[in-house]
Amino acid sequence: MVRSDGLAIITVNEAITRTGQRRMIIAHELGHVLLHPNIRQMDEVDVTQTRNFNHRQQPEELEANYFAAELLMPKQFFQPEARLCEPGWDAVKRLADRYQTTLSSAAIQFVHYSSEPVLLVASENGERKWFVMGDQALDFWPRDETEIHRYSCANELLQGPETQSRAQDVPAGMWIRGFRPNGKEYITEDSMRARDSRFILTLLWIHEAI
Repeated sequence: MVRSDGLAIITVNEAITRTGQRRMIIAHELGHVLLHPNIRQMDEVDVTQTRNFNHRQQPEELEANYFAAELLMPKQFFQPEARLCEPGWDAVKRLADRYQTTLSSAAIQFVHYSSEPVLLVASENGERKWFVMGDQALDFWPRDETEIHRYSCANELLQGPETQSRAQDVPAGMWIRGFRPNGKEYITEDSMRARDSRFILTLLWIHEAI
């Protein structure tokens, strides 16, 4: 993206062929144009940045990502659909296809607008990088340790060729603060690994019983 005197030109590398990724990149750069008029006169963004929702990064990059997610998946349309879906990557994939966006951004919107208590955790090489909590899950914070539990579905994906785990119940303490990793309180975990990468997104949703 290059801009000057109130005008901007946004181009997308032809090597990026997936429609959702192309749309997310364009929407991200539009965010800079509209939200940050005095910075980012020249900017280059890649697929890695558009899935980075880490609050420790430069604030304008995070703002551009959230702007892009809301632009492509407006609350008034997305929320009613998300609230009808049971949490899991199957639902997120359907929504990502419907709105022609990336899985990461669709998962972010899903967590925010689901009627269920859901968290999204991003990890890489077995270390948690960032997390997002839905409004219904604010009482359930990720555990203090950033290392992903060795018996979690996310860690299993690092050991083999699979890119998605089968949603299953795991001890809440593997992920959530205040519970024992070998306790009897359970949550559901569904993890997905990016293709040819060690970056993993994990959806977690809380059972009423805990």
